[in-house]
Amino acid sequence: MKVLFVPDSLWGSLSGHRSSQYLIKAFSSANIEMGVYAPTANMSEDQYELLKHLNCKYYPRSEYNYKQQLFRQQIDQEFELIINDFKPDYVLYVGTIKNKVSIDYCIKNKIKYLYLPLTTEFYCIKTFAGVETGPCYDCLKGSFTAPLVKKCLPSNYSMINFLKDKAIESLSRKRIINAHKVIGYSHDQLSVLECFGVDRAKTIKLPVFFDPNSASGIRTEVGERFLILGQFLTAKGWHLIPDIIKNTNGAKFKAIIPEDIADKFVRDNDLGFQIESGALKIIDYSDTHESLLQEVAKSRGVLIPSYYPTTGEFTMMEALMLRKPVVVFDSGIHREIFMDGKNGMMVKTGDLQGYCARIEALNNNKILYDSIASGAGQLFSELTCFQTFQREINSALIV
Repeated sequence: MKVLFVPDSLWGSLSGHRSSQYLIKAFSSANIEMGVYAPTANMSEDQYELLKHLNCKYYPRSEYNYKQQLFRQQIDQEFELIINDFKPDYVLYVGTIKNKVSIDYCIKNKIKYLYLPLTTEFYCIKTFAGVETGPCYDCLKGSFTAPLVKKCLPSNYSMINFLKDKAIESLSRKRIINAHKVIGYSHDQLSVLECFGVDRAKTIKLPVFFDPNSASGIRTEVGERFLILGQFLTAKGWHLIPDIIKNTNGAKFKAIIPEDIADKFVRDNDLGFQIESGALKIIDYSDTHESLLQEVAKSRGVLIPSYYPTTGEFTMMEALMLRKPVVVFDSGIHREIFMDGKNGMMVKTGDLQGYCARIEALNNNKILYDSIASGAGQLFSELTCFQTFQREINSALIV
């Protein structure tokens, strides 16, 4: 079996980069011959040697401007050379849903391709702002009028940009629904993709892929602060964090936030008292990935307030890997893997009072804390079982 791997980007330390890097290792270990078609940006000599060690054939991908993407001739010519040389059974696209220009070549030439979306663009024009009880699916289903009638367009979002994004969405929808298979991590995520137009019969639910050895050498301890870490996005529930901090009694927190927006976050959410009293500590997001893992390892637990059907969450997996209790809403993959009070703390989406109560319980009950920490470690082992991944991916590709 030969698979040509086409990630949006590959070389770096962001979660998408690390997901893609581990996926190459996992596929290669599953006896799948891999070709890699990716930009060379940030690629080191060690990483090139790793691809050679894994017997992956590497094809550097050129960077194309908007005009070249629109007319596509150069893109198709480069892609055709790679297809003819590698002769893959499948092409695997990983990353965003949009900007997969070479897919048009696959459709035209009847080449089977797989889609593994790691992001959720097109799902909601407001990025789920203010819908804590669950996401609205009007945009996802392709409605042109709903965001206008509901007045969802942000004030700085022009009609020209709206029309441009709708055109990109229409093209992206065509590309993903024509995939041979579309891959997701949870039934909720697959349901969201179905709303986008994907045939449910074409979807595959794979185990979360995550490198179980990525924290080797890092020692854990039960710290005094609960950690808030993740992409600083409304969709990830960050606008809920101030109320959670203010309404949780007796607990201390540390939040990893980019330095350029930390002061504004504190000021806009009136968190000055929490900073001065020591209840909240702000840590700069710009540190290395290893230093961020150290903060996870030294935390008391990790808060993940995402409330939409999300893709696989790196922050969640890193917390479980380091046996840290997590507090989550029952959305996306959360409801499929967590048992409240057993291997994590989970409340109904939007229940901030229950969310705060779970944090207090972890903070005040050592027996409960130790039990959930143990359950988190066991859950991580189950989620990262390579034999399960190998069986599922081979089964998916044979079909």
